[in-house]
Amino acid sequence: MIRDDIQVSYWKKLLKNIIVPGESRTFPSEGEILCAFNELKSRRAECRFVVTMDGKKQGSLFQQNDKIEEITIQKLFDSMYIIELTINFQATVHLKLRNGDSFSFSASTIDLQRTLENLETFVDEFPEHKEKMERAKIEAEKKAKIEEMAKISIRSAVEQLLSTTHYEWDLVDKGEFFSLRIGMGKKNVISMTLNRRDFMKRLPTLLEVLGRVENLLNTMPFPMDITMTKEFTRF
Repeated sequence: MIRDDIQVSYWKKLLKNIIVPGESRTFPSEGEILCAFNELKSRRAECRFVVTMDGKKQGSLFQQNDKIEEITIQKLFDSMYIIELTINFQATVHLKLRNGDSFSFSASTIDLQRTLENLETFVDEFPEHKEKMERAKIEAEKKAKIEEMAKISIRSAVEQLLSTTHYEWDLVDKGEFFSLRIGMGKKNVISMTLNRRDFMKRLPTLLEVLGRVENLLNTMPFPMDITMTKEFTRF
């Protein structure tokens, strides 16, 4: 669905910018991770971050001898959105939606301080990001409706124009355009494309053009393939 595609591409682009990779083959120590996460939770109390360890212990400050296997800092935005930064054998940032959708980005190394700064910025700017995403979905839906209306118009116009002629034809939806193939007798077929920008210009003169092409084909002494292109390529 268009709304889903817009949402996936939008959030993935933002999530990818949160994690800052660290130096190759290095990773923060357990003490560094605990200290940074505890400090962020305490310093930004208004953000109501929740720190979890091993998926069990929650809502408290941890000590280095806790021997963590995984630690996650989580922010619940509203009833629909949760963001998490998880560190275990790698660093992963998740954006989870309550409807079950989840977007994530991982890195094998991490610059912890810069990553946490980016996480804070994302949390602070989340309302603006969400508003932009909603606007993008609305615009995409409007564009899709315009495209669908244009396709209906093209189908209707082609059928109305050619259904009463002696030509055999077929119209195939190629996504961004239609391919119209028209049979000229038993051996000749011509094809053309139609889209919402040009079909109103092409269809009014189509029957005249078809007649001229048919007359040309009937006068040819032997079969030939004719292709119209903007450029001639020399071999």
